[in-house]
Amino acid sequence: MNDSPVEQSNEIGKPFLIPTTEGGFIKAFARQSITGFFVPALEINGKQNHIVEKLKWFQYAIGGLPLLLLFGGGAVGGAIGAIGSVTIFSIFIKEGAQIPKYLKAIGVVATSFILYFLFVTFVWKLIY
Repeated sequence: MNDSPVEQSNEIGKPFLIPTTEGGFIKAFARQSITGFFVPALEINGKQNHIVEKLKWFQYAIGGLPLLLLFGGGAVGGAIGAIGSVTIFSIFIKEGAQIPKYLKAIGVVATSFILYFLFVTFVWKLIY
């Protein structure tokens, strides 16, 4: 809160305890947003409050590119694609300048495809 850490309770759900001006506390529960994947939210008094900006449709599209490996690469391609997609989504939800985020995301997409093709090449040579 205001760039200062707040205390976290040990009770069920481990809510964050946000101090009020009256000297009490408001319980804030960390939740996954119901309106977007990979967008964390705080639930306060039953209402979800986004703590980061929601991802835009094209950010989901870029983040989903490594998942295309699932269709051509089966389980191995899917695993590499899933790791790549989660990495891209985590890049997009962090604060910072936009251009470096997109450059990093493109790098992750390229790395995912390169890793898959390297894996296939070496496994193919071992089998045949």
